Amino acid sequence: MAAPRTLLLVDANHLLHRVMRQPATVELKFAGTFGFLRCLRNAMERYPYRQCIACWDGGLSARRLQLLPTYKHRTDRGDEAEAEEYRARFKLNRAYLHRLLPLLGVVDLKLAGREADDIVFQARLAAQRLADAAALPVGAVVISEDRDFLQMVNDDTDIYQPRHDRYVTTSSFVPIVKLPPERFLLFKSVLGDAGDNVPGIKSVGEVTAFQIASEGPIAPEREPGPPQWDDVPAWCAAHENRRVRAVAPAWDTVLLNYELVAFAREAFEREELDRIRAAIESPPPVNQDGAYELMDALQFASLLHGFANWIVPFRRLDSGPCFRRLP
Repeated sequence: MAAPRTLLLVDANHLLHRVMRQPATVELKFAGTFGFLRCLRNAMERYPYRQCIACWDGGLSARRLQLLPTYKHRTDRGDEAEAEEYRARFKLNRAYLHRLLPLLGVVDLKLAGREADDIVFQARLAAQRLADAAALPVGAVVISEDRDFLQMVNDDTDIYQPRHDRYVTTSSFVPIVKLPPERFLLFKSVLGDAGDNVPGIKSVGEVTAFQIASEGPIAPEREPGPPQWDDVPAWCAAHENRRVRAVAPAWDTVLLNYELVAFAREAFEREELDRIRAAIESPPPVNQDGAYELMDALQFASLLHGFANWIVPFRRLDSGPCFRRLP
């Protein structure tokens, strides 16, 4: 039986960018903070979460940059003045969220030189270890539209995609993604990721990557990742489709992309893991008056109207960490 969903993990950078780029609010000074809170509160209503962790980018992965110096390097930035103005507004909204989220009982987590995706992954592992030690099942939901998080879906972890208002779970994975979960990383590794400047293979697009991931011979009984795919290059080389055949001589690119995409390949230092564990073990208490005062200063009148009801999902966070039994 799946564990109850008591932990909510937020890909905070991604969510803030998404709400700030909505046309209706793009010019408003604190639209990002407002939209972030509204989306978070809507998600908090879905399950009786006992803990919420917002994870932020603290820089790019040094390991990924060593593997690929152009990783996440953007050359086409459009209008530089407009981009700079957006960056300034983003930093301002992020700063206010860093102040506001702890007042709502949300763990606000950022580590220097670590990407939010990897922090989410490590926070999930840390929470699972704490839950296992306490013999208390803890299910988690990750809020993000980033498809890379699909690699985390299992019996106890779902992905909530707010733009589609849908959950990707083990039961909905194939209907939504059109692939079984164990084949998703092969698809991503063949395809690459233009948004992160992760290289693809010439003449190989999404259709071909999907064909290889869905039909290629993988061995689920082996260690996850490339060892499962040992037979795929030969299968590609013998394929009748020339685009599939093009993958065989470029297999090193597939293996490189796996190293760039797979969260499990990013090793954290013991000190970093200790910080994540400590943050989970000691979440901030809900400060209802402090949250009201700051939201009032930001003139979030529509959220403050009926505030006693609005904050109810956050009040549950005062019950303590998700891995501790309720009294």
